[in-house]
Amino acid sequence: MKIKLISRSNIILGEEKRTSRIIDIVSLFIIFIALTEVSLVRIFNVLHLSNNEIMIFNSIINIQLIATTLFMFISIINTFYLASDWKQMMVYPIKSGNLLLSKCVLCYFSSMLISIFALIFLFSYGILANEDIIYYLQLILYEIIITAVPTVYIVLTSLTVLWIISVIKSSESKDKKNKWLIVVDLVVIILTCILFKFTLNNHIKVSTLLFNIFFSGNQRSEIFVKFILALFIIVIGCIGFYLVGGNVYLTIMKSGAFRSKDSKKIELHLTGYDFKLRNPIVSNIIRDVKLIMRIPVLRTNCIMGNAVISAISVIILILFRKQVVGFANAMGAGGKSFLLVLWLLSFELLNFTAATSFSREGRALNQFKVYPVGNKKILFSKICVGILTNIFTFISTNVLIVLISLGFVQFILFEAVIIVYMIGITIIQIERDINSIELKWIDIKDLFQIGVIFKVVKPYFILTMLPIIYAILFYRLFHIELTEFLNSVFLILMVCIYSIYSFKKIINNMG
Repeated sequence: MKIKLISRSNIILGEEKRTSRIIDIVSLFIIFIALTEVSLVRIFNVLHLSNNEIMIFNSIINIQLIATTLFMFISIINTFYLASDWKQMMVYPIKSGNLLLSKCVLCYFSSMLISIFALIFLFSYGILANEDIIYYLQLILYEIIITAVPTVYIVLTSLTVLWIISVIKSSESKDKKNKWLIVVDLVVIILTCILFKFTLNNHIKVSTLLFNIFFSGNQRSEIFVKFILALFIIVIGCIGFYLVGGNVYLTIMKSGAFRSKDSKKIELHLTGYDFKLRNPIVSNIIRDVKLIMRIPVLRTNCIMGNAVISAISVIILILFRKQVVGFANAMGAGGKSFLLVLWLLSFELLNFTAATSFSREGRALNQFKVYPVGNKKILFSKICVGILTNIFTFISTNVLIVLISLGFVQFILFEAVIIVYMIGITIIQIERDINSIELKWIDIKDLFQIGVIFKVVKPYFILTMLPIIYAILFYRLFHIELTEFLNSVFLILMVCIYSIYSFKKIINNMG
């Protein structure tokens, strides 16, 4: 685990100019937090007038749980099942349980950044709401637990489901010791039912479920017992991973469930085939899509992960539609377009198609460089593939537009914003990966680690901070009333300028 953490820090910070990169990251972090805090205070003041400021608290913890769960799902799939190091780890003199447990801890630390953001905002809420010292102690304990519990649930679920599939496919996978995993599952389920029992009996809404479990109770001792139950879930899960999960994990990996399909099949008789000349752009799009669909790690991170997350988000939007509309209205004039862009960019952080446009060529990078196709045609095909894999994000964002838009004109305005943003962010992310074309080869299985996430974080911060700065300047300094039209025009101009700058950099580097 220590080696992995050092390796990931080297990927993120690099070996040269390490200090300057750390300063850049910290500066972006501080600026983003400061600007978001200004917006938080404004929303709090609006909701405080109607005694609904608790909506901010519920929104923060619910968004954190959703973001942590989705990020953890992608991280666990990549770290456990799609990484290329599991075979090498088998020859090390360590127990398989230690291997699995170290991967769990690695995923836990990878998602701590989300908890840090949430903790800062929840502390700010506590200051605004004049909460006591017990509130802050509860927050710290809650943040430790809320990152670990989804890890336990997702790892247990994935191990159980994939082990059952491997048993069905292969009789060699029927190890009696692995059946103890079912016992661990049952214990965790029982503890979860006890944790939720009192809250569900009181007919609590889903949107306030977390608040009522960990922060609301007739007595402090009742909340303390719930925290202890959550800690028991984490401890039982870790013990199960150490004693049983490691062997189950190796059984799954040996079954070949995540092995890539054969990429080529040599045909000796070609008389039964009709060959048609296609446009080079169309041919390259088809080739790229087939590459993504053929390799599990690409299929998961470029298509399946985005599809699953978008489907879950649509369900969440429908279930919490009243809260979503209320939160959007609370943001004030012009706030809906910002909310829309923030929603879209959050999904773009978990779609790695454009951010790996050249690096996913893997060992074929050398052949890719000598393709008899012009650079502009290659670039256009990469943009098309990036936009195609955003179709699920486009659908989920349209559901949000339907919920928050007021009338047909505003609907069309929001549609224009997200279409321009989807094209623009695709170009920007491709530019972040353009340097990969200079490499000799890349191992695709090791591509989707924490480093690729940080590759797209910088444009994410820029595209979220600039609208906040714009809102503060116009509203606070110039006293200009913000409207959805003005905000939308600014957002479109901003992403167009950024994407044109990125496009020119791509052309210069490919030239």
